[in-house]
Amino acid sequence: MDIAVLREVLQDPAVYPEPTTTVEARETHISLVFLTDLYVYKIKKPIDLGFLDFSTLDQRRFYCEQELTLNRRLSSGVYLEVVALH
Repeated sequence: MDIAVLREVLQDPAVYPEPTTTVEARETHISLVFLTDLYVYKIKKPIDLGFLDFSTLDQRRFYCEQELTLNRRLSSGVYLEVVALH
């Protein structure tokens, strides 16, 4: 899916598994972040910056899992899980 289409779709509260009234979108150089009423969803963009390569789905999943493992140590209860979008 095109990143622009993904960004648009994920701004719709109806697409989330939990009830939410609002979705606030934020963007960094490497991620899209969506803040719902209860949770925050972070998606790595499919990019290759040379020093950082998220160009494939497998690479994005790997680095999401690495981020989860590293950040759970310092932010218990904040980083919950890596989930697939479908």
